[in-house]
Amino acid sequence: GDLTAGMVNRLNRLSREYGNGLQLDALPFMQHAAFACETGRRLSFVRSGRRSSTQGQDIDLSGLVGTIVTRGLDSALASLLSVGAIIHLGKHTAEGCGAFSVEVVR
Repeated sequence: GDLTAGMVNRLNRLSREYGNGLQLDALPFMQHAAFACETGRRLSFVRSGRRSSTQGQDIDLSGLVGTIVTRGLDSALASLLSVGAIIHLGKHTAEGCGAFSVEVVR
């Protein structure tokens, strides 16, 4: 659910700022996400950062790393998350963070 809501919000922000302004309704995606079943999770919090020479300050890039396995993703939700694998998700996407991938196993 959190990834789904974040992805819809990210796409809507990009559309507002750089696109045609059309906005996705999060509700249908959230409904589909409610039926997806998490079957495995291996996440850990990693502390990382970098020094910005232009801003003269440290930038915290900490976040979660690992895998989440689900079953029951419908095609629309899998497509939404696949877009996220291309454009990333989260606060530090400009620094290359927020990357994830979607693998469909049949």
